[in-house]
Amino acid sequence: MDTLANFEQVLARAQELFLRENSLLKAGQIAEHATLMAQKKKLLTELDSALKSLQALRKDMEAAKASPYATRTGISKDQLRTLQDRVMQLLMLDKENEQLLLKRSMTTFSAGSALEKLSKAL
Repeated sequence: MDTLANFEQVLARAQELFLRENSLLKAGQIAEHATLMAQKKKLLTELDSALKSLQALRKDMEAAKASPYATRTGISKDQLRTLQDRVMQLLMLDKENEQLLLKRSMTTFSAGSALEKLSKAL
């Protein structure tokens, strides 16, 4: 499979997973979120492999600076820039998910501590 097409597919699956994670976290469904973690680990392995392929492609591009790379491969800088933008969007979404998870965890922890103190006071 073409390196860019493979990378685009992995990014699409990552976006779908991150959006699903975001919805669960916003709904406060932390228990359901745990089931996504196995999927996320598998996807991160695929993403790592796709990134390595993309890095190899980039090295080929740098080695071929003497001739227009887009002419030889059909890959344009705009395509690469679009992929880079998608990666940045996914990183921002993942960061938002981490913040939501931390917030929900802290809320749960605080509520648990308050209930524990209340039960001891009774």
